[in-house]
Amino acid sequence: MMGTFVVHYRHAETAVLAPRREHAVPYVADARECIRVVVQGPERVVMQHLLLVGEPPLVVKHWCGDWEHTAERRLCTKGRCRMAVVGGCAGAGP
Repeated sequence: MMGTFVVHYRHAETAVLAPRREHAVPYVADARECIRVVVQGPERVVMQHLLLVGEPPLVVKHWCGDWEHTAERRLCTKGRCRMAVVGGCAGAGP
């Protein structure tokens, strides 16, 4: 799951958090996504995703995958735009 990949990045805001602000104009950009393992241990793996857009590339810290083996608490979807930290999720895999 690590490496550098060519991606078509589609940006579209789904929520505007600032008052009196309009949604940004959606856009598509060709980019490269670099995924690097920054922590690797027997109980935890952290993968940082970096998006490189344009030439010369603008580096965007895109997102981070933080995985714990048999975590006691999990972040679960509780409906549209609602998340909750719970002790376990019904139907969630390991």
